Amino acid sequence: TLNRDIKTAKLDISLVKDAPRGIPPAQWEHIFKGEPVDLDRILSSFHRISIDSSRRGRIGKAEIEIGEAEAKRKVETSSEWSSAWRVAAKATSFVFNHCEQELFDYGDYIERLFAAKLPSAHSQVILFDKGVRSDVGGGTSVLLTDFHQFQSLHAATLQYDGIEYPRPRRTPDTGNSNRFGEGSSRATNSVKTETCHRFNLPIGCQFTDVACRYLHICESCGHQGHGAHQCKPIGNPTS
Repeated sequence: TLNRDIKTAKLDISLVKDAPRGIPPAQWEHIFKGEPVDLDRILSSFHRISIDSSRRGRIGKAEIEIGEAEAKRKVETSSEWSSAWRVAAKATSFVFNHCEQELFDYGDYIERLFAAKLPSAHSQVILFDKGVRSDVGGGTSVLLTDFHQFQSLHAATLQYDGIEYPRPRRTPDTGNSNRFGEGSSRATNSVKTETCHRFNLPIGCQFTDVACRYLHICESCGHQGHGAHQCKPIGNPTS
């Protein structure tokens, strides 16, 4: 029924005494329709000092709405995501109170992912979250807490070999070293794109992570901190 009269619902929510404040009208509309909330716009609504209105245009005599202007702030850190999510979850559960526990559990899940990743990878967690919420939509067939449904998205965005995981830009190597870590020990300013083979051998690389011209990561799992000869994939029995 909410989806049948969005304008009335938006007006009603603005008049309800206990309704969460500061939610942009367009985001209330997303909630009513069961669409994912734009956390960038939620974040932009914090400490807002200007009127957030939609853009309009005309085709002949008809006036049409062409959407909101671009969000003034972007969610880029774990703390920004958490702040925006708490507001979005509060607004969503106010309309759909049966979703409160689901929203809480999902927020906890994403925050655990942030905690498990280096800060440099937090943008990938944010990308993963966007993909999950876009997939779930109104949650009629899949819930935010159906984590097993998002395994392929998790692999694509959060694993080193995923298709949505950023790759360093390849630059020519003008040094005299090779992929076995042999040659100059000077740290290079070029972006490292290839894995150090010697690091993955029992003998190890003679250079430090910083000094070597190649990446000190495992050739088996793509993670840092160990080479292929020490790799123990999750799920395999330890010796």
